[in-house]
Amino acid sequence: MSSRAIVEAMQNAVAGLGVPHPPHVHCNNLGIAGNVETAVATLEATQSLPIHFAHIQFYGYGDGGDRGFSSGAPRLMEAVNKHKNASVDVGQVMFGQTITISGDILRQFDGRHAASPKKWALNQGDGNGTGVVPYNYKPKSFVNALQWAIGLEIFLMAEDPWRVLFSTDHPNGALFVRYPEIFHLLMDKDERARWLDDLPEASREVSNLAGITRELTLSELAVITRAAPAKLLGLTDRGHLAPGAIADIAVYAEQKNKTAMFSAADLVFKSGELVVRKGKVVRVTYGRCYHVEPGFDAQIEKRVKTFYDRYYGVDPSWFGVSDAVTTRRDASRRSQRRDDMAELKVKGVTIIETFAEAFPMVGTRIIITAPTMEWALISARTMTGFATSVIACGAEAGIERTLSRKETPDGRPGVAVLLFTMNADKLQTQLRNRVGQCVLTSPGSACFAGLEGEKSLKLGSSLRFFGDGWQMSKVLGGKRYWRIPVMDGEFVCEDKTGLTKKAVGGGNLLVLGKTHAAVLAACTRAVKAMAELPDVITPFPGGIVRSGSKVGSKYKGQIASTNDAYCPSLKGAVKSELPLNVEAVLEIVIDGLTAEAIHKAMHAGIHAIAKGGAREGVTHITAGNYGGNLGPHHFHLKEIVG
Repeated sequence: MSSRAIVEAMQNAVAGLGVPHPPHVHCNNLGIAGNVETAVATLEATQSLPIHFAHIQFYGYGDGGDRGFSSGAPRLMEAVNKHKNASVDVGQVMFGQTITISGDILRQFDGRHAASPKKWALNQGDGNGTGVVPYNYKPKSFVNALQWAIGLEIFLMAEDPWRVLFSTDHPNGALFVRYPEIFHLLMDKDERARWLDDLPEASREVSNLAGITRELTLSELAVITRAAPAKLLGLTDRGHLAPGAIADIAVYAEQKNKTAMFSAADLVFKSGELVVRKGKVVRVTYGRCYHVEPGFDAQIEKRVKTFYDRYYGVDPSWFGVSDAVTTRRDASRRSQRRDDMAELKVKGVTIIETFAEAFPMVGTRIIITAPTMEWALISARTMTGFATSVIACGAEAGIERTLSRKETPDGRPGVAVLLFTMNADKLQTQLRNRVGQCVLTSPGSACFAGLEGEKSLKLGSSLRFFGDGWQMSKVLGGKRYWRIPVMDGEFVCEDKTGLTKKAVGGGNLLVLGKTHAAVLAACTRAVKAMAELPDVITPFPGGIVRSGSKVGSKYKGQIASTNDAYCPSLKGAVKSELPLNVEAVLEIVIDGLTAEAIHKAMHAGIHAIAKGGAREGVTHITAGNYGGNLGPHHFHLKEIVG
């Protein structure tokens, strides 16, 4: 099922049941530059039924500007204002210490690098989990400053305050004790200007806040913080001051300094009783706790349990590891599961019907030339060294293919190299360092752009300073080239190369077999077949990974550890994914400039692996994923084989 189908079913169910609160949607691509298009696409797909979008600020990011990160608030709010069936809460960010808590465990795992202080906790359960990572939003941070501005822009661009609710996504964006400051910012444009003056100029340039003069009234503030949430939840007895309402009332003395005004209410009434006077508690009252315990058909439990056991959890007995006592029902279920797994075979090798889960990356291609192919390859291999995984290497890189003299800009032997990272800034740093240390230093080398992308990266323009003032540039055919004097002549380097944001990382295949030799031979064939295709690389040594990993470890500070479910030597000690006859597993990881390139590479790889057939000793081909939580690209093996 697609996520769109699930959301539509939820909308129809909520509408049919008459539930006041609409489905509460967290969009895909949280926190990623350019995700405003995901939020808008989700809005467009909601039909005319009610829908609510959570902490929309974290989905209001464009990809404009020099850093590929900008405010997408105007685009987002144009869509929100247009779709009257949608409501949102903002998730305002405030500067200072907070803590992020989320069930999006892989997003939290990725965010652990920015933990401040350096303490974090992740707990992965059966199909779910939680991550707790402390975070300090800093006003001098380009990204943090822009997040702060985007949230305020969303509030101030909303045409209907009844559909834009106040929130900080407590505690992720800010603690609720920061509300008075946010009220002040929304009600006072001069206060916003004072805060803006302290932010990085780069952040101000790609935001729209400075040009917004709107100030929310006290009435509008009451709507977004009280009346609208009550209405959205279907609570008719609160959120207003009409007769019959529960008298939960806060009274403030008017002050110009709204932060001070809202920080201490003069009077607070709870259910009509005065409980606070001039900021001091004068009476303690006790509320009530409500819970819903609806009836249901008890027979559904059996159906759900059977479905769950068969399709969701992992039962080691499906693969030949069983308890001493086995019921007829369990035996039948194992038999059915094996039949399900064996439905798809290529030359006797079972293709497990799962998917490889991959994630967005940014990538580029450069062309390295030299007097001989030997020296071009030496330069390229040196540049792509220690670039297997962004987990520890900073980049993933590899040789795409060799180039003949007719294919290179200077008519010399050449090599095309692909380089991938998680964002443009990291890619720029890795490109500069690797070309500067590995290509510039290599005898007779030159370096050229190999990609026309949506954006550009500095190439020669970041290395020219090595010339110490003796460097020269020349424009030929509309392109700028730099000539940097070195001891064996001149290093020629094109000024810029292209960057693509459509790159994909983490395409993968897991190959299972009876012997190490059989699995290694099959993987070697697959890597060779993939190497003949354009736009992809297999960045690990020889294109093959022996040390597949899982997230986390029992050891503090270890972010990844051995994938014990696929370690043959641990089959009797852990919840193994391996049949008893499997004695070796190897993995192939694929990065590509496009999702289509990954698809083609996996297709070629599967058929190359299966070329020897089951007689060679290869038993299964499967893929690694995190249940769809790691990335938006899902490469289903069943579809790829065809």
